[in-house]
Amino acid sequence: MSSQPAVPTSFVQTLRVLTTALVGAPVIIGVVLAFAGGTDESDEWLTAAPDPIFAGVLLVAGVALFALIPARGYKMPPLSPGTDADAARAQAKGRFQSATFLRFALAEAPVLIGIALAFVDSSYLLYLIGAVIGLALMFLHVVPNRRVVERSAEVLEAQGVDSGLRQEFGYDHRL
Repeated sequence: MSSQPAVPTSFVQTLRVLTTALVGAPVIIGVVLAFAGGTDESDEWLTAAPDPIFAGVLLVAGVALFALIPARGYKMPPLSPGTDADAARAQAKGRFQSATFLRFALAEAPVLIGIALAFVDSSYLLYLIGAVIGLALMFLHVVPNRRVVERSAEVLEAQGVDSGLRQEFGYDHRL
């Protein structure tokens, strides 16, 4: 039996797999909650109308996060002038990954709030509201698409040092 050395995975592949798993989690949680949720014996858990105050809390949280994530989630220290190109690229990857996790944590908040409120109010629809808001935030700010990479690269390159993020993700040409 021969063993071949593992092929190293790239930063991009690892990050894309990770963000796909993170974005997929609310969907899996939703399926589990649909079957396991509710505190009463009836089927009202899935169809019960949510309390408008609880739904309002989720909507306000969503609006606040739509403003907060762009303002806070892309704050990274720019790469310092004079940094070696390889060191700058390594620093850029680390900072981008850290910022991605921060944006995910903020985007996940409505999902978690929705779970808690769904059990408090015995309404699965509260979870769905939180999940829709959270997933929208995740697709806008967590999944490393061209817009997210470009925005992050601009912050990192504010002092004129190339981050290499665009090339790493295959977005060599600016929009």
